[in-house]
Amino acid sequence: MTLSQFRIELRPNGASAVVVDEVDISDRVGGLSLFAHPGGPARLTVELLGEGGIEGLGEVTATRNSDLAEFFDNIDAEELERVALERVGFGNSNVTQTMLDILRDWAMGNG
Repeated sequence: MTLSQFRIELRPNGASAVVVDEVDISDRVGGLSLFAHPGGPARLTVELLGEGGIEGLGEVTATRNSDLAEFFDNIDAEELERVALERVGFGNSNVTQTMLDILRDWAMGNG
């Protein structure tokens, strides 16, 4: 069996690079998991964002992140607006950035 070569670079600022068979797919990755055990090949599973695919041989699997879609389906728009307006107050803050920060918090289980 021919295996795909992959490289994952994690950076302290939260950015990462994911390269499979010398193709950088970082901008299409919603998440990934890596499974490895002694005596066997590593298995990388990549959750893709948007459209497209990954071509290659071996133990690389591309999936769609249905958890993310379910997360957004369960967002209460009125609650999001209420929390965002509380955080922004009457200042000149960016409401869109505030909402993205709230969604990030909620996705991480905070708030």
